[in-house]
Amino acid sequence: MTSETTDQRTSIVAKEDKVPIFQKFIYGVAGPIDILSVWVLVSIAYNVFNMELKMSFNQVAIILMSLRLWDAVADPVMGWISDNTRTRWGRRRPWILIGGVLSGLTYPLIWWFPRDLSQTQIMMWVIGFGIIFYTCFTIWAMPYQSLLMEMTPDYNERTRVASIRSIFQTIFSLINGFAWYLSMLPIFHVDGHPSPINGMRYISIAIAALIFFLGPLPAFFVKERYYEHDLTRKQPKINLFKSLSETLACKPFLILCVFTVFFLLGCSVFDGYGRYVGTYYVLGGDWGIASLFVGWGTIIYTATSLIMIQVFRFLSERIGKNKCMFISMGLVLFSAAITWWTNNPAHPWWMLINSFFVGAGYAGLWLMIPSMQADVVDYDELHTQERREGSFASVFSWVLKLSFCAGFMASGPLLTMTGFNGGEFERVKTAKIAIENCQKAISDGGDAKASQAVAALEQDIYKDTGKALQDIHALESSAILSSIKDKDDAKRFSDALVSLKGILLANDSEASSIAENTAKLAKSAEKAGDKKTAASLKAAAEKLKSAFPKDKEGIASASTAISAATAKIGAAGADEDTTLETIKKSIADLEKAVAAPAFPKLANPPAKTKVDESLTNMRIGYIALPVVAAIIAILIFAFFPLTSEKMAEIRKQLEERRGKV
Repeated sequence: MTSETTDQRTSIVAKEDKVPIFQKFIYGVAGPIDILSVWVLVSIAYNVFNMELKMSFNQVAIILMSLRLWDAVADPVMGWISDNTRTRWGRRRPWILIGGVLSGLTYPLIWWFPRDLSQTQIMMWVIGFGIIFYTCFTIWAMPYQSLLMEMTPDYNERTRVASIRSIFQTIFSLINGFAWYLSMLPIFHVDGHPSPINGMRYISIAIAALIFFLGPLPAFFVKERYYEHDLTRKQPKINLFKSLSETLACKPFLILCVFTVFFLLGCSVFDGYGRYVGTYYVLGGDWGIASLFVGWGTIIYTATSLIMIQVFRFLSERIGKNKCMFISMGLVLFSAAITWWTNNPAHPWWMLINSFFVGAGYAGLWLMIPSMQADVVDYDELHTQERREGSFASVFSWVLKLSFCAGFMASGPLLTMTGFNGGEFERVKTAKIAIENCQKAISDGGDAKASQAVAALEQDIYKDTGKALQDIHALESSAILSSIKDKDDAKRFSDALVSLKGILLANDSEASSIAENTAKLAKSAEKAGDKKTAASLKAAAEKLKSAFPKDKEGIASASTAISAATAKIGAAGADEDTTLETIKKSIADLEKAVAAPAFPKLANPPAKTKVDESLTNMRIGYIALPVVAAIIAILIFAFFPLTSEKMAEIRKQLEERRGKV
């Protein structure tokens, strides 16, 4: 790697190359729009759509991937349009104004879907209105990101401008970190229960207001230096495909992109996957406490980043951007490596140690990358004699978002591979609590026979659901309740048995699909002219949506009702959506719900349940994947050629050819 001389590292920025502090401030204060527009949705997607709305990991992944695929089209096109715009106000500023206003108006549409939609319909709504919003956001984002690359030609001044933007982005990342916690505040509860999706509806309005007012500011107050000096005003318009081809042929840019893919892929797995490790392994599945920990982690991250931004800005002017990047990557790699020890249920606060190192590492990462992009544009101008900031900004923006979202999307399938199931986790957790309550209730008033009966139940509940149900029935029918002298203990014991019975009989993962099929059957009954059957099936569908039947009789009754409707609907001739195959599937689902055990059958009383094993697998994946991705990224970045010495040489050659700007 080329060495960097001391006088180059500490060179004073020429007066004409300095960006006025007011312009730095205005450009920086608009930076959080990127955080609010993209990363709030990405970071909270699994919390809202999977944890609360029970959408599958794959459905959440489809949402995120669909929006990124749209970016693959929209970003390069908008970058090309911006590069080829020629107006009295510049190439970038008109689009920044238009995009900022439209983005603020369309953002809430993503979250305000009707409450009675099915999971598939919700997925389609979020994708559809997400595409509308991200189109508007792209109109703003590509010109805004391009603007940084043409505000100054100075190597170090670019880092200083980027540092102001990083400060504001870091401060506003508090919204990102606290979004889950804020969405569950009591003011947003539904029927007395936390509802992140209801909270996000109203939070989205506040975010939209920030986008609307902050986004357009650079259009009014930031100058386009290269355009005003006629360097780009008189530049011939660029062909879209030629521009993309030349952009992708730029070696330093490709290295920066590939590095970003691997490093941010690891970081996003670390963040997205980590929500589940922290929530379920460390904190026992408590959403409220988990969301608070995410918030505290964000505070530590923000405070550390704000300090380290200034440290890295200072270091970059003395040791160069490349070495700062290696330091940043080392800090994040270290944070990932120590999670095996810091994610400790006995010491949950240790998780916040990771926030400190991630905040320090990300500060350097997000400060150096934008500044390096501007250096890449100078390198490209030297070889192509064109300035195509929009093209570089668009391709890199897509790579950036794809890398993050790929990590968040991969988190779902990776969690599935570990065997993790949120519903099963909750059932095991609730069962353990119920058994503990049984044991506490008989500890004083119960006799030895009662203790033996509860011990037998504890063994059977994991290995034989049918036997466990018999145990519960025997306990309810025995004289144990009357032997418990304290009324509160007796009630606790009785409630615990009811809870266990409900857990064993319920199968919540089937509830949604059964409810949808039952609703389809109701429509078919209406078409067949049987209003009575249709009304019965509608009522059953509503009941299934709200709470799956907790007893065999309720499930069997619903199954019988559907069976009775089968002949009538089939005889009347159903359409394609309500064929006899669909009806049969509904019946099979209901019967499966009756028979399916809530817990895996094990040969011996479990020292570890299937849930415990999946949590161990989850932790292994959590440390291995980010560490491997980060190491690959570091090896790739070692080939990045644009040191401060090299950039000084490039600037000198450019000025000799086309003069100063």
